[in-house]
Amino acid sequence: MQDQQKHLSQHQYYKIMQKVGDLLNLDYLGTDTMRKTGAYQIYQQTHHNIAFVMKLLNYTSEKRTLTYLGLDDIKRQTLLDTIDFQ
Repeated sequence: MQDQQKHLSQHQYYKIMQKVGDLLNLDYLGTDTMRKTGAYQIYQQTHHNIAFVMKLLNYTSEKRTLTYLGLDDIKRQTLLDTIDFQ
């Protein structure tokens, strides 16, 4: 029986994600995909708490964090356009 306290190495995790991607016929699934997806979900569920996400990702730039999450200026402006300020 495998020791439950052992962690997967980065390489092992990468190989698992590659295999899952192959099974799902996705050629873009990797370790960074999961990190980015997790960070985006945290960003959404914390009501866009960018400071919290920056700390989790160990980023010092809000702009870099938003870009990493796929929330560039155009998407941010589109989101702002949907807000009713009345």
